[in-house]
Amino acid sequence: MQTATKGTQELFSSLDNTIAELEQIISTANEKDINIIPFENSWTAAQVVDHITKSMNGMADNLKKPGIITDREVDEKAAGFKTLFLNFENKMKSPPFVLPGHDVYEKNKLVDDLKNADKKLKDAAHAANLPELLNLPPIGELTKLELLHFVLYHTQRHIQQLKNILQKVNSKI
Repeated sequence: MQTATKGTQELFSSLDNTIAELEQIISTANEKDINIIPFENSWTAAQVVDHITKSMNGMADNLKKPGIITDREVDEKAAGFKTLFLNFENKMKSPPFVLPGHDVYEKNKLVDDLKNADKKLKDAAHAANLPELLNLPPIGELTKLELLHFVLYHTQRHIQQLKNILQKVNSKI
């Protein structure tokens, strides 16, 4: 891995902590609760985790793609992702390729899939030339470093969503 900025290790640490928090939340959730729709037009807790897993797998694949060197700041869009994803008033739609299934999920398989996606992402991130620029429709041009910021803030957003879903499900019991 080529160091893109002084903050790369902090980014990797934040990713590790965020994904560990996600794994802990879903691992300790009640098996029956993860497949309950908490309110109209909502995903289940399991669907949130499935979505994050699909997204992480896709981003890991993108990190392996060849990119081009850019002359702009390699983390120029990082703060924008933080603002976008951590504004919980913002409602967003996911592209079809990362939409969760409509299955009834088994918690252990969901956790295993998430762990595998985490390992795949970490391996790809550590091997990637982070300053390289990729064109990633529908997101646009991102450096591989910015892609990792996207994963971090996207996952943090969905952790909040997951907590809200599980709280709502538990309050119905």
